[in-house]
Amino acid sequence: MRRFASDLLARAALLLLIAAAILWPAQAQIGPAPGGGGAPAGSSGQIQYNNSGAFGGRAPSGNGSTVVTTTGTLTSGDCVKIDANGNMIDAGGACGGASGVSSLTTACPAGLSGATGAVTMTGSIPTNAQTGASYTIQSSDCGKLLTIANAGAVAVTLPQAGTSGFLTGFFLASVQNLGPGVATIAPTVSTINGAASLTLNAGQSASVISDGANYFAQVTRVPGGSSGQVQYNNGGNFSGYAKSGNGTTIASTSGSLTNNHCVSIDASGNLVDSGAGCGGAPGGSSGQIQYNNSGSFGGYAKSGNGTTIASTSGALTNGDCIKIDASGNLVDSGGACGGSGSPGGSNGQIQYNNSGSFGGLPIVGSGSSVVEANSVSGNSGKVAQSSGTLTGGDCAGFDANANLVDAGAGPCQGDNRPGLIAGSVAYYPLNPPGTGIAASTTAVVGVTYCAPFVVNKTITFDQMIAGAQTAGSSNAHAAVYANAYDSSSHHYYPSGSPLASDNNSPANSTTMTFTFASNVQLTPGTYWACFQANDTIGKVYAIAGTTTTPYSYIVGAGGATGASGLPTTGIKSSVGTFGAWPNSPNWTGNGWTEFSQATLPAFAIRLVSTP
Repeated sequence: MRRFASDLLARAALLLLIAAAILWPAQAQIGPAPGGGGAPAGSSGQIQYNNSGAFGGRAPSGNGSTVVTTTGTLTSGDCVKIDANGNMIDAGGACGGASGVSSLTTACPAGLSGATGAVTMTGSIPTNAQTGASYTIQSSDCGKLLTIANAGAVAVTLPQAGTSGFLTGFFLASVQNLGPGVATIAPTVSTINGAASLTLNAGQSASVISDGANYFAQVTRVPGGSSGQVQYNNGGNFSGYAKSGNGTTIASTSGSLTNNHCVSIDASGNLVDSGAGCGGAPGGSSGQIQYNNSGSFGGYAKSGNGTTIASTSGALTNGDCIKIDASGNLVDSGGACGGSGSPGGSNGQIQYNNSGSFGGLPIVGSGSSVVEANSVSGNSGKVAQSSGTLTGGDCAGFDANANLVDAGAGPCQGDNRPGLIAGSVAYYPLNPPGTGIAASTTAVVGVTYCAPFVVNKTITFDQMIAGAQTAGSSNAHAAVYANAYDSSSHHYYPSGSPLASDNNSPANSTTMTFTFASNVQLTPGTYWACFQANDTIGKVYAIAGTTTTPYSYIVGAGGATGASGLPTTGIKSSVGTFGAWPNSPNWTGNGWTEFSQATLPAFAIRLVSTP
């Protein structure tokens, strides 16, 4: 019985196994367990392998759910790759060299390839800030932001494309002109955007790249003109047009617009030609003020050259004068202009108040201006009246009643010295060479002797005349200098080069006449007369041909022998070269020193005119 039961249980177990194999063929296993029927090896999730007849476990290297098969021989140290069937196969070599990189090609610096070892790459863009007037781009600038900032123009040189460091792929992330000066990028030999240079105005920037032969740039433009202006294409750059109003919309046009025609708005909001001028053609002639002439324009001529039209307020009565009110309007003054009555005197006379009526004063001469005389004594009239006959060419003066009277023939400006008439000789006192008239005094060769003189009206002369006490054996020179003041040493001195110097170097005789290449004109002011002698004997001392009357007239002494014992001061230079005139920037420039005279020598000039 027991044996029967055991046999029955065995048959039932076999049937269950067969049924399981039919229903779950992928999971069912008939026969002994893997690895000799042992339990799975390793930890949960590990891949099982035959470990000498038992189960062994290998941890997966990732989190995938597919097992990759291999084909062929795998060599230790080589990389693997996937073939067309999805199998891992030997790549035939190590992976990327010793550090995992087999080759690296970069643009900055251009042409870097075959890099081995550790390679560091960064995503930041370095900056090179330049502020000078010129700069030559370096190969180390590749990939950088180059900024330029200078008040003036900046010249940027870009080496030839294709040369070392500037091969294909060399690029500048950006060249930015911060201004305000203009920056010009000029490649050597190569072109940039097909041209010899590229100009960047203030605020503009450009990205530059090399193709190995030339450069190409993508320029970022900036708005032109001032803030708020409408932009337009000005030769490839932005420029601005000012708006005529404060609107925020730009009106488009439709059709042709004819010069001087008015424009109107069509149904679509476009500006279109109205077909004629605005409101009809102007009336009258050019420049006339327009008025409504029965529905058309009429023109009134302007009475003056002003640019403002005055408005009126209130009624205007014919014949009345008008005046300006506080608001700037023309209003009726309430009466005729200038009061009632007729002009006094005869036609063309100047009017004045003659006890409440108009009186007339004749105009003297042909001028159109009235002379005010409010600073003279007498009647204190604003208009200068004349008394007596006025002769052309004479000077005029004021009498006790403030009338203009004829001052008589002769020089004006209160200068009554003899010789201030064209063609005559004018006399001036000064200290020429020699320290006095005394025979015992001698000159020094190469020293320039100068003394000041004053001109109180414009004169023109052609000769300078002088005399010497004792005739020398050589020649003399004369010159005229402008006056200057040295604030450091508190001295006046002959300034710079001579205004004029003689061109004949007369003999050092008792009478010397110095001539000039052209006439010499002096305006009112202080000047210096300077002399040089080429020996130690000659001493200039008086007017040629006389030693009494003109000399005495100048000093105001009179008498037959002239004045003496009048101490005066002149200046002299340090020893130089005869014929070479000092050129002094200051008092000490030519060693000027003062010297005193016991008598007063003089010289003369011959006047050509007194304009």
